[in-house]
Amino acid sequence: MNIERSLRIPGLCGMGLHFQMDGFRLVYLVIAVMMWSVSGIFSREYMEHYQNRGRYYWFFWVTFLATAGVFLSADFYTTFIFFEIMSFTSYVWVAFDERAESLKAAETYLAVAVIGGMVMLMGLFLLENPNHTHNQTVRHKNYNRSQQTFSKSHRNRTDYQTHQ
Repeated sequence: MNIERSLRIPGLCGMGLHFQMDGFRLVYLVIAVMMWSVSGIFSREYMEHYQNRGRYYWFFWVTFLATAGVFLSADFYTTFIFFEIMSFTSYVWVAFDERAESLKAAETYLAVAVIGGMVMLMGLFLLENPNHTHNQTVRHKNYNRSQQTFSKSHRNRTDYQTHQ
């Protein structure tokens, strides 16, 4: 069974968002849905004594959707956008009970998330190819093509050396 779907939303977040569903991404999505569902069920008992459960669960599901966006992203730009959404929405989990130690931990988490996001963005700038695409499929095809060209040129050089 070959499942492959693609969705492009042009202009959203500047460069547009591009999602793709295939077998590999489907496996990750199913695992994430199962894990998130089980976590949600078991967190009900843990969260009983907290007042702002609605806020917790709202950010819980937004973080899940951002995680699904990371798994379904078809290019590095979309991955970056959803990774950052995931980072900032999960910050609320760390600061949820609003105690001093939780807020201090949330401050540290936010610093690490921002630094990690900036490093990821720098990597995206370094990976940008001459065609100005961050599409992972195109990059993979170009890499395979360059490997085939290298293999042919190496084979031709070897043939030349053996005939001398």
